[in-house]
Amino acid sequence: MSQNLDLRVNRLPVSTWNHLHMNETDFSLAMPDGPAETVIDNPDKMIHEHSMDLLRDFSQVETGMGPDMNRLLWDGSDGRVQHDVFRLREGKGTVRISFSSEGGHVTGNFIGLEAKADTEMTAVMDMSTADGSECAQAVQTKMIVGRNAKIRLIQIMRAGDEALLLNDVGGICDDNASIDIIHVILSGKNVMLGATVNLNGERSYMTSDTGYMVEGDHRLDMNYVTNHIGPRTNCLMTTNGVLKGTAKKIFRGTIDFRNGSAASKGAVTEDVLLIDDEVVNQTIPVILCAEEDVEGSHGATIGQLDEDTVFYLQSRGMSIEDVYALMEKARLLAVIRKIPDDVTRDALLKDFDAEGENEEE
Repeated sequence: MSQNLDLRVNRLPVSTWNHLHMNETDFSLAMPDGPAETVIDNPDKMIHEHSMDLLRDFSQVETGMGPDMNRLLWDGSDGRVQHDVFRLREGKGTVRISFSSEGGHVTGNFIGLEAKADTEMTAVMDMSTADGSECAQAVQTKMIVGRNAKIRLIQIMRAGDEALLLNDVGGICDDNASIDIIHVILSGKNVMLGATVNLNGERSYMTSDTGYMVEGDHRLDMNYVTNHIGPRTNCLMTTNGVLKGTAKKIFRGTIDFRNGSAASKGAVTEDVLLIDDEVVNQTIPVILCAEEDVEGSHGATIGQLDEDTVFYLQSRGMSIEDVYALMEKARLLAVIRKIPDDVTRDALLKDFDAEGENEEE
């Protein structure tokens, strides 16, 4: 049996009042006993390499969940973690990867994405685990984006009711480069998600759109960090979600204007719909500033549906249950419709339509 590691993840760059237990998350997990089963669709045939030696190329990229994820997936994995690197050298390219884990296992996968100068890469990752089985799936994704290049990262998380899902993301951008992240969290007993992007190059930028549904006794733990390092950089982090039952959620959103990031702008917003009184919501936006000529903003809207909206929809013949179901679905669909990959977007929309038909029956 593999030894358990004590891990500290999703740590805030600067600690706040610890009484609320929001600075980081501590837990123990066994080392991976193998990779998740993967299905890779690489229609544009971008360069695909397998080798742990490639990890050194991505060692400079820090991630949102923190260095302990490197301990879990890089150090002492002894070949039990699968490493896949995709490189795009010219033009546009798309790769789609699905991960599935069975009960009783801890799986580990590393994905490296590199978009050379003047290219445009789209990477879609669908993470799932077996229903009703205890298991853990850990996936780390690191991105290197060259001058005038772009990476679009779309990740869908739908773990089982007894599963732990760890999704660790990091990226660096050169001059005029960009990273666009879309996260859709549909289920999972315990989902931990972290994303850090370093905007090293002048006029580089990042956007993140996150939609989540957390229900029952499930828990979602998120940490997004954008480091503005180069001048005239820009970021926009947007999160929309729904909490039901006795669900718990924590969102950390940090914008760090480093010395030298003059004329940069950043914004982080969250909108949370609370369905039941027993949910626990924690939101902590942070703006750090070591540069004078910058603009940063943050905001959060947290609460239940306003009475006027409920009354209006009920006056149109909808039950209170239908009203809340409509609002819950709308928040996720707003994010799903932003997915640029037609194959992925249409499949998710079809799933939502099928779910709605089953509920009506």
